[in-house]
Amino acid sequence: MIDEVLLLGVSRGRTDHLLFNWLMPLTRDWPFALRLVDDTIDARVVTALRPAELHCPPDTVISLVPLLDCTGIDTLGLRYALHDHAMSPGSTLGLSNRASGGPVRVSLSTGTLLAARVR
Repeated sequence: MIDEVLLLGVSRGRTDHLLFNWLMPLTRDWPFALRLVDDTIDARVVTALRPAELHCPPDTVISLVPLLDCTGIDTLGLRYALHDHAMSPGSTLGLSNRASGGPVRVSLSTGTLLAARVR
């Protein structure tokens, strides 16, 4: 059984392709974890069934990007932690947080978001 699928080069080329690639996590309930990677970002798709854990040095920039309305967002290992928080698409609340050291964990109750580590 496949545990994770890694999609490489998701931000290259035409803008319409870029947008479709970044919205691909919403097209179905994938039976594996999805990871979107390019030259500048390593993003994990976070759902209620698939929380994310990222291992990165302190001060690594981490952004949480809601693709749908999200509730019950909890984080651990970020300078500005969230506890049972809600975010909607377009919210900038999760933009440019920082890892505080140790693993970064992101979970939620409903919705889909990207936990994006800047490379």
